[in-house]
Amino acid sequence: MIKKEKDETIEIKTGSLENLARIYSNSVKLSVSLYDFQLIFGNSALDSLSENQQIVVQPQILIHMSPQHFKAMMEILNSHLKKYEETFGEIHIPQDSPAKEKKAQKN
Repeated sequence: MIKKEKDETIEIKTGSLENLARIYSNSVKLSVSLYDFQLIFGNSALDSLSENQQIVVQPQILIHMSPQHFKAMMEILNSHLKKYEETFGEIHIPQDSPAKEKKAQKN
């Protein structure tokens, strides 16, 4: 629900999810510009057929968001992550994960 002036609220209803595409993603790439955030979700897997055994990411879906929408989404995700960890325990990210490597490169 969205609160309006003088304690009025607007109810938000979700339409049918019947024909909604569903994907699994174990990889996400984030790009940022002044006007939008771009998220590319995909699946990564080890290409064991190549000589150098590289990880190949197959993009699945591209999502563009305004900075305001992205920030609102992050607040919701962080809130739900906190509740999840309070209920089920802390989620540990392996030390050698690409997410930890990218974070270390920034610092």
